[in-house]
Amino acid sequence: MALKEKTIDGMIWSSIGNIGAIVIQFLTNIVLARLISPDDFGCIAMLYIFISISNTFISSGLGSALVQSKEVKRIDYTTVFYYNLAVALLFVIILFLAAPAISRFYDIPLLTKVLRIQSLNLIILSFSMVPFIEMQRELRFKALNLRNLVAAISGAIVAIFMALKGYGVWSLVANGLVTGVVDVCLLWGLSNWKPTWEFSWDSFKRLFSFGGLLLISTLFETIYSNIQGLLIGRIYNKTTLGYYTQARKLEEVPSTTISKIVENVSFPVVAKIQDDKERVRFALQRQYQAVSFLNFPLIILLMVIARPLILLIFGAKWEPSVHYFQILCLSALIYNISTLSTSTVKALGKAKAYLIMQITKRTIGLVLVILGAQISVEGLMYGFVASSYISLLINMIVIRHFVNYRIRDYFLHLGPTLLAALLAALPTALIVFDNSWIHEALFTAITIPNWAIAIGATLLFSALYIGCSKILHISTLSLYKDILKSKLTGRKAEV
Repeated sequence: MALKEKTIDGMIWSSIGNIGAIVIQFLTNIVLARLISPDDFGCIAMLYIFISISNTFISSGLGSALVQSKEVKRIDYTTVFYYNLAVALLFVIILFLAAPAISRFYDIPLLTKVLRIQSLNLIILSFSMVPFIEMQRELRFKALNLRNLVAAISGAIVAIFMALKGYGVWSLVANGLVTGVVDVCLLWGLSNWKPTWEFSWDSFKRLFSFGGLLLISTLFETIYSNIQGLLIGRIYNKTTLGYYTQARKLEEVPSTTISKIVENVSFPVVAKIQDDKERVRFALQRQYQAVSFLNFPLIILLMVIARPLILLIFGAKWEPSVHYFQILCLSALIYNISTLSTSTVKALGKAKAYLIMQITKRTIGLVLVILGAQISVEGLMYGFVASSYISLLINMIVIRHFVNYRIRDYFLHLGPTLLAALLAALPTALIVFDNSWIHEALFTAITIPNWAIAIGATLLFSALYIGCSKILHISTLSLYKDILKSKLTGRKAEV
């Protein structure tokens, strides 16, 4: 199978696996949100930053170096495996000892036990990384994503059962642990790689020369991504953090789904053609267009139907999350474009440039978020949004330098898609928003259920978006039609 065909096939299977897993997690979250209080969600969110930083040392750095390397030997895999296992054990010990201090920081005694149990996820992750990377390098996306679905379903069943039995926050803890254990068992069963008693310092040094820089940059990224929860939990309270966390989870469903699909395929594929800058530039253009065609309308639609959607899926007790969700969507709008840019820089092997780029962006972001937090929760989130757009601008400049993808090319290739989404959103919003004159004229005398508003708005928006895409001659619409036809008829898609 040619690389282009493998890329299309990989994106389809990544779509099935990632969308399926995230849908399962999303549905699980809906059920848990009705069984568990915002306080319980807030408790778990307070610990995200500590678990995520620990995860960074395991999942970043050497793992990315393995994917990016043109050739990988067996000793490279075993070296990374034993490094990951040693780091995981170290951080489990650190978190076990630090748990009481962290619980005092938030003034919630329960967090000591929760953090100690959650830290076991680090050991699970250390066992999963190398077999995952080995299969990713072989472009075995079908097996990877089927295993993702099975793991997500297993965790969901256990979490919902425990929530129904009244275990509260422990249902959320169990979800992560069960999902991780099933994931590791399936990976080891599917992967051709098995560890041997080998470790090479030469291999470690070679991989760390690239991966070490990525580790530092990813560490900044992790702190930046999780600092909001720490600040809200410390400055405000766990209930507010629970509302914010639920809004963040809902916002991450579309942005993270699309990001995972594209990055899991794009990174290894671009790494294979990294020496041909013209092919990389063209591949990046097509990826930008393919991602934005889905991401722009989806995020804008979610902003429009935010209130009926949240009330429908989570219940009235989560209404304070509506405004938080709409603000976060402003960042999600360009999240996947930024992710593709940073992934491309990594795949090209530009570790130093990547490090400088990420540290610069996240330092600016941390300053804006911390300053915003002193004003209000909304101020914190607007700081986060502002830093997202500054980050995108920096990404554009770096990509321009390496693959000659100019800033005006973004407007040329992505502008029509954004315009089509905005044109579709305007009449939809006028009908959906409670304070619009059209909504008042149509629905003053009757009460429309939230599910009807959400479905009706989605259908209207989708029809308008497809119509505007045709009028504006957006080529990506034809690309998706060709891919769909190719899978239904068995012929090759034109890409």
